[in-house]
Order: sequence, then C-alpha cells, then structure tokens
Amino acid sequence: MLGDALVTLHTILAIVFLVALGRLLLKGRSHRVRLSLPVRQRIVPDR
Repeated sequence: MLGDALVTLHTILAIVFLVALGRLLLKGRSHRVRLSLPVRQRIVPDR
C-alpha cells in the first residue's frame, strides 16, 4: 500500500515538474522573441 502511494506521489510530482519546466521554457522563448524584435527593427533602418 505504501509503495503504491509513493509511486503515485512521485508520478504527480514528476508531471508537475515537467509542466513547470515547459512553462518556463515557453516564457523564456516568448521574452527572447519580444526582445529580439525591437533590436531587429532598430538594425534595419540603420542599414
């Protein structure tokens, strides 16, 4: 009984951890894209 409970807890924690990592990666990518767009716009008129 205790073994099954520990396995379910570990699986739930693993899923939550993966979801949190995915959200952080998506936020990081979106912020990078937002920061890179104004930089590109600034470089284009200079050329």
